[in-house]
Amino acid sequence: MNHFFKHILSRNRPCIFVSPHLDDAILSCGNAIISLKDHVHVSVVTIFTESGECPESLSAKEFLKQCGISDSKKLFVERRREEEKVFRKLNV
Repeated sequence: MNHFFKHILSRNRPCIFVSPHLDDAILSCGNAIISLKDHVHVSVVTIFTESGECPESLSAKEFLKQCGISDSKKLFVERRREEEKVFRKLNV
């Protein structure tokens, strides 16, 4: 375990992971979250969790089509559910 983790654990510091978008924290810091969660309080704060009101760009429309979802709001509802399910399972 590296010095940074030892420092957190020795002082029983809570950890907050800031995730710009849904699933960024678990995909980029999942190992750290899992390693710390049983020893200190871990929270994840996600900044962008829903789509905007503007019409979707062409690339966003194509992505929605690939996902089999016609509405970006529905996509974000599903992605928030997925994220909540993962973190609930991890007790984060």
